[in-house]
Amino acid sequence: MAGFTTELFRRRIPQILGAYLIASWAVLEFADWAVNRYVLSPYLVDFAFALLALMAPSVLLLAWFHGAPGRDTWTRLEKIGIPLNLAVAGIVLFGVFQGRDLGAATTTVVVADEEGNQLERVVPKSEFRRKIALFPLDNVSADTSLAWMQYGIPLALLHDLRQDLFFDVRNEQHFPERLREAGYLTGVGVPLGLKREIAEEQHRDYLLTGTLDRVDGEIVVEAELYDVLRGRLLERMTVSAADLMQIADSLSVQLKRGLEIPEQRIEDAADLPVGELVTSDESAFHEHIEGYRHLVFGGDWQAALSRFKAATEADPAFAYAHFGAYMTAVLGNLGPVAQEAITAAVEHEYRLAERDRYVAKIEYYQIVRQDPAKAIAVAQMQTELFPDDIEARLRLGYLHTVQNDRPAAIQQYERILELDPSQHDMLQSIGELYESMGEFEQALDYYGRYLERFPDSERSFRVVGELYRQLGKQEDARANFERALVIDPGNVEALTSLAQLEYSAGQPAEAEARLAEASDAARTPVQQAQVYERLRDLAEWQGRTREAIRYREQQIAQLEASTYPPLLTIVNRLTSLDLFVQAGQTRAALDSLASIQQALEPPWDLLGSIGEVVVYRDLGDAEKLAAGLETLEQMIQATGFENLRQVALRAEGWVLELEGDCAQALDRFAESFALLPTKVDAHTDIGRCERKLGRLDDAEASLERVLQVRPADPKALLELARVREEAGDREGALERVEATLEVWAGADVEFEPAAEARALQARLGG
Repeated sequence: MAGFTTELFRRRIPQILGAYLIASWAVLEFADWAVNRYVLSPYLVDFAFALLALMAPSVLLLAWFHGAPGRDTWTRLEKIGIPLNLAVAGIVLFGVFQGRDLGAATTTVVVADEEGNQLERVVPKSEFRRKIALFPLDNVSADTSLAWMQYGIPLALLHDLRQDLFFDVRNEQHFPERLREAGYLTGVGVPLGLKREIAEEQHRDYLLTGTLDRVDGEIVVEAELYDVLRGRLLERMTVSAADLMQIADSLSVQLKRGLEIPEQRIEDAADLPVGELVTSDESAFHEHIEGYRHLVFGGDWQAALSRFKAATEADPAFAYAHFGAYMTAVLGNLGPVAQEAITAAVEHEYRLAERDRYVAKIEYYQIVRQDPAKAIAVAQMQTELFPDDIEARLRLGYLHTVQNDRPAAIQQYERILELDPSQHDMLQSIGELYESMGEFEQALDYYGRYLERFPDSERSFRVVGELYRQLGKQEDARANFERALVIDPGNVEALTSLAQLEYSAGQPAEAEARLAEASDAARTPVQQAQVYERLRDLAEWQGRTREAIRYREQQIAQLEASTYPPLLTIVNRLTSLDLFVQAGQTRAALDSLASIQQALEPPWDLLGSIGEVVVYRDLGDAEKLAAGLETLEQMIQATGFENLRQVALRAEGWVLELEGDCAQALDRFAESFALLPTKVDAHTDIGRCERKLGRLDDAEASLERVLQVRPADPKALLELARVREEAGDREGALERVEATLEVWAGADVEFEPAAEARALQARLGG
């Protein structure tokens, strides 16, 4: 052993290895300096370390054979070993760093704005962005006056971080319903385990949580940064100051260092003091936070708007408060207030983070200018200026969706997946778009890819179950809904989906049992509203329209008790007005329609056309239905909501049918179905018109398509009975009409379709 040690020193191996280690340390330090100084890929340091470690065998070989004094020759072992070491190192480095960007962490882009001005920006590549979940702070003091700061400090921090595209931050406004379902109605006091679970669901890499206290007149925040995947605490930060905005600024810098953002990036990035960006008036910010709390957790839209207005009165240039007022007003059916608020937000856009300026402009062009093409142009410009900004691409994808350009939306979502493969929600979003286009195999492929990544996601099984239901594969649909219930036994969505599957297959008792179970499991007003909606559908399906109206009122009451936007509740009212007509309560339908139309404010006043289409179609009034259709067309043109085009085409078909032109009506029904192939009941309209035109074989095929998906659909069964009667198949017609009356066994006396079915049964001798 002593001889071996002597030989090592004779060949100067310890000295050479020591020199190599010192040189390696210097290389790593230089790499780390370069990464921070020039904002290069942080993988460069890992690459340098791996390369230096992998080349150690070659260094040892060279030291052994050439370290001793005197002349040396190259040995066979060296000639084989060193190239082999190089080859192995190359293979390992390729395997580990394949697909990793080892260049700059940023890229420079140039684009023209909506006025034609050239803009140049240095933006981070998506691979290097930090995805963070922020949660409200827990107030550990006895001072309840600090309660608003539990939300205020994280929200100020969020606004500060939004100045830098290195950060993709989400807070409780992205998942309020998830917190409510878990019993945390105000979003505070949430256990760390649940925070981590929610952060995982939001596909965040990090989560920031902490506590709030007051000590010696100063606010003290103790924040903790966690690695979501491992649940490991990465950094503990303590900040104290008398001013809330100072705390947010200090916490922002500490967080960036905790996340190992390159120091040069911290120095160079736009980082206005958050008080200059948001507001330096604490009373204004307090009002803003109270409005925010009402908007996200309270559901009190009037109180929220009042607080946002108070914030802008205290600081008229408070752009974020103007935007909060806009969001509250636009969803609360206060059109003129919304227009005024978004105009003020755009006027003071210098007080918005740059990415939020685009959001404000898009809303401005949509609502104030009613120029959907300009809104798309601004959104497109944002993606060109910030090509790796996922949030911008999400917004552009949404705009393409509502304008019925689903292939363009898919293109944006696919690009998001290329930029950041961890954005797994895009798989489901793309699947839903393919499903809406009738490309069911493509949809199933994307849903399957999501399931492979998250085999314990109940939502995945629900989505796949719904797709199988659209394909008429009831057993496959049932299996997926039941698998969702295995994962989450009280899942309201899965239970209501199963109920729908069961009553559409002619099993109303089983459906009622499922809905009773769902009602017991419902933990929030929104979930209870979902149960009432399905109970309403079941009652309507069975011709019990008076009962359906009662469920409708209970559903709307639950929505109004929740944070559900008032504007969407109004739309719900409009789309269900046909129940009054079916119940023989025509006056109530017309009065309710007039009342809603009177309450709607511009630009949403045109929404009343949806109610006109619903009511006058069931009343069979072609003239007024055509007038409603004309208003609906005006709304589509003004808002760019081309996703309503299929409703307009179907309504046009109803007008033509009422006027006796079934040939043209058929074309409109077919066009409507082509735009939304999941709307299978369009084939009932198609089959009815084909029967009127004497195309009985085509009519039967169309109606069978409905029954493949919904085997007990009473309207399709009744229409098929008429087809069989006209074809001279009395037995087949009687079989269908009896199946219809089995569904409508408990129908209201006023329910005319049931009376028509009984008349047909009598005519057939049944």
